[in-house]
Amino acid sequence: MEKLIIFRMFLCFPLFGSILPDIGIWLSSRTETIPLIHLIIETTLLISVVICSVRIYILKKKKDNAVL
Repeated sequence: MEKLIIFRMFLCFPLFGSILPDIGIWLSSRTETIPLIHLIIETTLLISVVICSVRIYILKKKKDNAVL
């Protein structure tokens, strides 16, 4: 589970690194569109983070139930 937590953490770095400039561009000039490849990469990273988070939650729940 520790490796999964570290993996999730490292998925967040490129996610924030790509979202922040896109949000800045979108807020400063709404006429410019965000490139499709950026949206695909950001969506993929976000889905990966969610999957890791759900898996960590399930593993913690199993571990807590095993202790009881």
